[in-house]
Amino acid sequence: MNELHNFIEAVSKFNSQQISRIDEDYKQYFGLLLSGVLSIMNFGKLEPLQSSSDYEYDEEIFKQIKYSLYENWEIYDTKSVFETIGWLLNEGHSEKYDSTKYTTLDEAIQEKHKEIIEDVEIKNYSDDVYTTHGFRDKEHYIETLLKDEIKELQHNWSFIQSFRDSSVKNIRAWDIGRAAYLVWECYFFNYLKKFEAEQLIDTIAEIAAKEFSSFTEFASSYALGRIFWYFSISKKNNIDEKMTEIVYELLETFEILFNSNDGLWATNQWWNTDESNSKICK
Repeated sequence: MNELHNFIEAVSKFNSQQISRIDEDYKQYFGLLLSGVLSIMNFGKLEPLQSSSDYEYDEEIFKQIKYSLYENWEIYDTKSVFETIGWLLNEGHSEKYDSTKYTTLDEAIQEKHKEIIEDVEIKNYSDDVYTTHGFRDKEHYIETLLKDEIKELQHNWSFIQSFRDSSVKNIRAWDIGRAAYLVWECYFFNYLKKFEAEQLIDTIAEIAAKEFSSFTEFASSYALGRIFWYFSISKKNNIDEKMTEIVYELLETFEILFNSNDGLWATNQWWNTDESNSKICK
């Protein structure tokens, strides 16, 4: 874990503007800036909102990217876009991280057990449903499900606790940054109208402005979220080749974003909703 701690520490030392802006005209651009990591990784630059109808593209690549939206996010229409963005902004992977960070493992297990029982009671399946799927009865199903959940909780808890004293308090930027990029991508594929995309970008910008104070702080949270997400799905307790690849990819992207000459997160200011902030320009 020391290598990951060193990586997060390195990200926290990138320099970004210390003066914020509050002008409404800047909010849209700021919202798009939050998609910076994925924009740089996929395009090498920040693209404005644009529809595929105004863009020349390879039909086969277009289909592949559009399918990846469905495969990775189950996005296929406007309703699924709003559901996914809503999940990222209101829950996301942050909920799993936060619910485990400030509790003991036993408390987390007890809470998960309670959630499973409540879910089973709501569904109210008949006994034959459980036996059809290989369970003796409802209690056996709950017991089996809890065992799987305990394994995941133990795995995630060890990671989260190792970062408990870190200066990075949450992984919200990981959810917020992906939400901003998804809005761009979903507008491109015509799942969103222009006004819908702009409203979502405004909402995302406002949430980010309330929860962070600089691109440096945002980047640290994003980085921790990215490595936590991989750690949680990999089920591995060591830093494997894929984790190393993720760290280097993020570091290369941050070096571009925080380049002192033309980096998007180094040369642009953070947007702020609080006019009382002393470090604000209009």
